[in-house]
Amino acid sequence: MSTPVPSHHVVLVRQAEAEVVGGPPVTGRLYADSSATGGALSSQRITLQHGAAGATPHHHTGSSELFYVISGTAEILTGERVLTAGEGDLIVVPPGTVHAFAAAPGSDADLLIILTPGVERFEYFRQLQRIAAGQAPLESVLRTQDLYDNHFDNSPIWQQALATRQQSGQTPMTTSRRLVSSGSPLEPEIGFSRAVRAGPYIWVAGTAPIADGGGTTAPGDVFAQSVRCLDIAEQALQEAGASLADVARTRVMLTDIGQWRQAARAHAQRFAQVRPVTTFIEVSRFVDPEWLVEFELDAIVPD
Repeated sequence: MSTPVPSHHVVLVRQAEAEVVGGPPVTGRLYADSSATGGALSSQRITLQHGAAGATPHHHTGSSELFYVISGTAEILTGERVLTAGEGDLIVVPPGTVHAFAAAPGSDADLLIILTPGVERFEYFRQLQRIAAGQAPLESVLRTQDLYDNHFDNSPIWQQALATRQQSGQTPMTTSRRLVSSGSPLEPEIGFSRAVRAGPYIWVAGTAPIADGGGTTAPGDVFAQSVRCLDIAEQALQEAGASLADVARTRVMLTDIGQWRQAARAHAQRFAQVRPVTTFIEVSRFVDPEWLVEFELDAIVPD
């Protein structure tokens, strides 16, 4: 079967004609959307200053994404690797591969980005701008993941790369890192935090149904334990400057997946309107055998 050849007129977009979204330290210029190229591609230019981060980890199911470094140095997540690309370098990320990008620590990066086959997605960038300005809720962009073939992902490798910048004193000036503690004596012993905030991103660790006075909340009751987990996680979000409305992803871990509806009922009580992406997972056991469920949350707070 032959592949359809995109049909379109010659496309010329002067720099002065490109629509500008955002502003320093992250500025976008929208050049040609998919409809202008007969579906061949969509293209934009992203300029990052002083180590600023661009897109959060995501993937496209039907398109490859090309990154050409016009100037400066960029770090680009490609699946399980973070690649460094300098002026004149080209990276092409295939469909289905989780990727993200940022200017290298202490550097600027000017990138030409092309998605092919094209996806009509300039409105996606405009929506991000409205969210940043407080004119639209965060969940509005989460509902468009299929529309724009832009699916958000969790990437521990990228999180570690950002954390390494912090530890080396090279965190972008736009990203601060804050630790949230629950006061548990296990935190210093193990070396973890209840939650971590880096710029607009917040990660809440696996949250167990621990009662206020210690011990386990409602042994044997998945629903009650789920409610308790979410109470603790919500408090951590609030201490990090966010709310449940900012949650973009949840993970629900159960020792008996057959009781997932009990956990789902508690989940729906908090997230029926927010609608984050979610995953239910069965595990063999937790540290305390009375724990039947744990929750993890990831949130993004609009600037």
